[in-house]
Amino acid sequence: MTKTAKTKPVKDEEAFGVVIAPGTIRFTRLLPGPVERVWEYLTNPEKTALWMGTGKFDLRVGGLCEWHCDYAFNLEPELRKRHNGVVPVVYCRILELDPPRLLKMTWDYSDCANTSKDGSNSVITYELTPEGSDVIFVLTHTGMPNNNDTRAALAGWHVHFDVLHAKLNGAAPAPFLQAHEALEIEYKKRVKGD
Repeated sequence: MTKTAKTKPVKDEEAFGVVIAPGTIRFTRLLPGPVERVWEYLTNPEKTALWMGTGKFDLRVGGLCEWHCDYAFNLEPELRKRHNGVVPVVYCRILELDPPRLLKMTWDYSDCANTSKDGSNSVITYELTPEGSDVIFVLTHTGMPNNNDTRAALAGWHVHFDVLHAKLNGAAPAPFLQAHEALEIEYKKRVKGD
């Protein structure tokens, strides 16, 4: 029987992403290490496909990256149907890179569901810090133009990090669409306004 893992936050109150400034969110998660292994899951397309999506990565400052958000599309036909079979793509440019500890890049997510689709570029930063045999993973996502995009990013990152945690533990993640819909409801309660 396959076990199902739950994401372990660093602190209970950080299980959910938090808004730390207008248009800026942060997640802090404790993941099974070592740090080099987690880095591979964040930057190697063969590994990113296991929790977020396939892509192309030019891992150098100024390098261009694409994330094809097809992880859930490949598992749940209902999601593919809702989006008329079109897989959203996120386009990025690497701003800072310090393997295996830091990756900062622009994040054009206007092709994704539930966003303003105005071509807004935000910035994401992955920070990895060894903590014994585990890794503290901090994601900061800045530059979202409104609360709708903020809520969508919170729900999306949350469910993807739950999948990542499960994969790193060799466990089966919860059904993606069901988890995502529940998180969308929860973040609507947590982040008010338009």
